[in-house]
Amino acid sequence: MVEREIDRKLEKELKDLERRAERSRVPGADAPFFNAAGDLCIQAGHTDLALEYYGHAVDAYLNAERWESAAAMCRKILRTSPNAVRARCTLAWLAIGKGFDADATAQVVDYVNAAWKAGCEEMAASQLLRMGEMCMSARLRQAVAEQLLAIGADRAADHLFGTVYRDRHAVAQRADDASWSQIRRAALLGPRELANTDARALRN
Repeated sequence: MVEREIDRKLEKELKDLERRAERSRVPGADAPFFNAAGDLCIQAGHTDLALEYYGHAVDAYLNAERWESAAAMCRKILRTSPNAVRARCTLAWLAIGKGFDADATAQVVDYVNAAWKAGCEEMAASQLLRMGEMCMSARLRQAVAEQLLAIGADRAADHLFGTVYRDRHAVAQRADDASWSQIRRAALLGPRELANTDARALRN
């Protein structure tokens, strides 16, 4: 009986936070409500539901182009669920957008390792190919191509290696505003959207 009362109380609080999020008109203003809802779920022991709310907060920040806040939420997700794959994917996209090769390479490798452990290689191949095509830096593009090889996406890797050789004299630079717009769209892609891309076509 006590447990049911707690569940009803939690449900009421969550619905209230969802309504407040829906009423938000300023881009990104809904994210704190989703974050608060996730925190309530954690306190109640509902980790999976909390991760859903945290994910909504990440998406809200991405839509508002609040990159640092989105990254902070991804790190919060990883503290809650260390094996989370999509949070690492988003962090990789954000690092690519900043244009810092070393950080972006580390985030991409971290994402690939998590995707491999989770059995999400085909989804990762689709994301990596997008990442490689977005990279302004030939060095970073090569690092992405090497990760594609690591998960068996040989054709996609060959494609990226080809662009590296053609642009081997290119200088790394920060992504411009148009690229940030593309990065936001790519980071918002979930498993359902990625399922529309036949990643198996990227393999030999």
